[in-house]
Amino acid sequence: DKEKVKIAEVIRRSGIENVRFSNGMLVIGLPYVEIMFKPVIDDIVNHLKRLLGSPKLTDVTQMVLVGGFSEASLLQRRLKDEFEGENMRIVVYEEAGLFVVKGAVEFGFSPNLVQVRVPALSYGVRTMQEFEESKHPSDKKVFINGDPMCTDIFNTFVEAGKPVKLRERTTMRFKAVYDSQTHATVYLFSTAKPNALFTTDEGMILCGE
Repeated sequence: DKEKVKIAEVIRRSGIENVRFSNGMLVIGLPYVEIMFKPVIDDIVNHLKRLLGSPKLTDVTQMVLVGGFSEASLLQRRLKDEFEGENMRIVVYEEAGLFVVKGAVEFGFSPNLVQVRVPALSYGVRTMQEFEESKHPSDKKVFINGDPMCTDIFNTFVEAGKPVKLRERTTMRFKAVYDSQTHATVYLFSTAKPNALFTTDEGMILCGE
């Protein structure tokens, strides 16, 4: 039988500094915590920089942190170092981790509370168009009833970053490809890629049919 060794003993033998086992918990020192969370915090900072670089957000002067991770001092300090200044204020409320939960509860009781949403993805369906030599790649050319058509067109009805109002509707009209066609399957796709043209583009996700 293999010798059973307690985790506390394994950690002690390892000789790693700033890591210990105490009262049933693994205690990791700040230097290692900073290393572990650096990639995540870097991603958050880079994402915020991209958002704040949008012309639509030039008037933003306050950044309110909510959610469990917003209570982390590492994140708060980094965001203040990166963004806080004369034109930007970083706001952290007490119990910021409960804001998301409270918001979800309020939304459950009052679904009309949120009147406008800004989608992170674009949504559309796969369609065909008349093939244009100057516009469409040759590998997308197919012939329908002898006419050249471009296939796999991403026909967008919701654009990422464009506000969508509550109960807003979008109407799209299509016609059958073949004269004898009696039914059709609609393929719904989504993508985070801006200005996507085809449903075969990288990052395109088939949502359903």
